[in-house]
Amino acid sequence: MSGKARILSYEETVKVFRSICPFSNGEQKTADQRWGLLSINSYGDEWVDAVLYNSSKHKTPIAIVSSPGGYKGWGAGNVVAGMMAAAARVRIFGEVDGKLDGVSFQDARIICGLDHQDAPKYWKDEKAGVKNSDYEKDCEKLLATAEAVMKLPEVSFYMFDGAHLPDLKENIRFTKMLVEMGKKHGVLVEGELTATAGIEDGKEYTASSLEGEQMKDYVGRICDFVEQTGVGAIAFDIGSAHGKREGENIIRTDIVMAYNEEANRRGCWVPTVLHGGTGVPDDTVREYIGFIGKINKATIGKNIVMQGRYFFSCENVRSVLGLPGVSDKEIYKGTKPVDHFLAGALPLARKIEEFAETANCANKSVELALI
Repeated sequence: MSGKARILSYEETVKVFRSICPFSNGEQKTADQRWGLLSINSYGDEWVDAVLYNSSKHKTPIAIVSSPGGYKGWGAGNVVAGMMAAAARVRIFGEVDGKLDGVSFQDARIICGLDHQDAPKYWKDEKAGVKNSDYEKDCEKLLATAEAVMKLPEVSFYMFDGAHLPDLKENIRFTKMLVEMGKKHGVLVEGELTATAGIEDGKEYTASSLEGEQMKDYVGRICDFVEQTGVGAIAFDIGSAHGKREGENIIRTDIVMAYNEEANRRGCWVPTVLHGGTGVPDDTVREYIGFIGKINKATIGKNIVMQGRYFFSCENVRSVLGLPGVSDKEIYKGTKPVDHFLAGALPLARKIEEFAETANCANKSVELALI
């Protein structure tokens, strides 16, 4: 293999998303033929290098995404600056041969994009039915920010969460505008139909309870949304959850299969996105890979990197200075070690390697002629 690490173009990104499809000519692929795209939320250099390491080592495309919360990890004042910082970190290795733990980054193929851009607040008081008087202005601001992000040459992916809008009609209207903007600038847009359980914007959401005709109607609405908006990927509530949780994160595989089968029948299939991917049992992901097309991981990465930084700081400072009676917390708050990078990057790289095995995505860059 030859060449340098690079960010995939829009056309290549579309090729990757289409290849995730669990069907071929209308027939279901076998388990060994199906695979999933990993999407890792990035909060700084450790995340990017861990993704580059795995993308190159396993010769598979991986998405590096930053969210409105994540860009702050780059020390950026706004989402556009955050996206530029993340993209610049990747682009460095198109010019020099970066390495992590002895693995060259030259075969890394990265999809760079924005994750989880929330819709403007529609209600001033939802219970009273009072609309936010600044809603239309907020919509204009979001569209302006979205266009600024989409104009960045590195960006080929944009995720918009309109699930919190008051009804399906408004979600479709706004998502469709972003899809059209994405076509103009060469950016694939992911939409969200119903809120993923967990904490979003300080509000707790619970998983949907669907059976029989309810599920049939739900799946029909998902397909309607895909057809009417033109999104390139779709997230909807399948029982997973954002953020911290106790125990395993169990998903509704019956809903996943119902959507995929109906979308394949209607000819409107786009990848199902697993939001809240941290804690979902590996066996579930492995069995339903492809039907679960894109797998988002954020919480576990934050936990691994911060724990690595924390213990590196405490152990090294304590051993060098000898500070009996001073707590780890006090040491960590009082020091800013410049060489704790590997303490977070390497453990994260190892964990992403486990995800890559579960997603059956090895060698896909070669198969898709991206290398």
